Amino acid sequence: MSRVMKVATRPRISFRRTKSIPLRLYRVILLTEILEFDTPVEQITNEYTDYFISCRVKGTTNPTFMWSYNDQTLKEKTTSGKYSVVEGGLMVRNVTHLDSGKYTCRAFETTNKSSVSGSTVIELKVRHKPIFLNYVEKDLIDLYVFQSDSVNLTCQNSAEPAANMSWSFNGKYFINPADHYIVTFNRPEKLGSYSCTARNNLGKITRRFNLIEGFKPKTPTGLSVAHVGDNYIELQVSPNDKEDELIGYRVEYVTKVVAPSGNTFESFDMMNFNTTEGPFALVNLKPNTEYITKILARNRAGNSEYTEPIVVRTLPEIVNSGAAATFSDGFLFGQLLTVIAAAGALFAARL
Repeated sequence: MSRVMKVATRPRISFRRTKSIPLRLYRVILLTEILEFDTPVEQITNEYTDYFISCRVKGTTNPTFMWSYNDQTLKEKTTSGKYSVVEGGLMVRNVTHLDSGKYTCRAFETTNKSSVSGSTVIELKVRHKPIFLNYVEKDLIDLYVFQSDSVNLTCQNSAEPAANMSWSFNGKYFINPADHYIVTFNRPEKLGSYSCTARNNLGKITRRFNLIEGFKPKTPTGLSVAHVGDNYIELQVSPNDKEDELIGYRVEYVTKVVAPSGNTFESFDMMNFNTTEGPFALVNLKPNTEYITKILARNRAGNSEYTEPIVVRTLPEIVNSGAAATFSDGFLFGQLLTVIAAAGALFAARL
């Protein structure tokens, strides 16, 4: 039971009338009072109902109450909305499992002789069926594992009351009371279908994993430059074998940057391409700048090693002399020259 002690104030009061009258001191002592919270510190309710969190103070006092939850102060006294501060407690409407947690009830009482405040923490538990803490789109999760590697099958969940766990491998149950299970792939018999079920008296949830031996793709070959402009580089590689089952590539590119202080450092960037069809364009680059580039292949099991790097320099910035317009690549500049030539021919024909 939480208690709040009202601390007595002891003012020191002095009066001075004239210099000839001795100074007299008057000490006023106020009695100390103790306030007690008459409130359960743990309260429980069901989901999708309105619940009144009770908070009362013993005695004949009439304090003012204020509530907080998740660092949010709740002061409203409305008859609608999620929370309402009402006499004797806090109304929480349409309770879900997200409303569970610790609520702080603060009581304030002020008189002409003293001021006191106190607080108590009330934990609200909301009964609900198990819910996975991490969301996944598919019912069956494919997990790739390499020889001698380990993978964590996680079924972490929230439930009130707490859920009981059950596990199975290829349809056969095995004992594991935890909400996760670590598999080390050291022999082929470890591959297959795993499932976990979290269950309480309000419901159950199940998650399935398909453990597959993974093979890293081979390192790409034939890295070269397809096109280059003043602010872009397009790279290309030879196609990988189909058995690599690629989902894309990753390009790493580095350039040297000179700081205002004169110090030189490397600027590192990386870009994933979710396609196996090149070319692979690096854009928004600086004109007339060297970039050290390399590429790796990606599949669902992992990544290949990077290729040997190649150095590529972007073209100098193309500026139309005597005009403010700047063209970002040679293709646009060529198109402009074509338009100008066509316009000149048309004008000559009319003459």
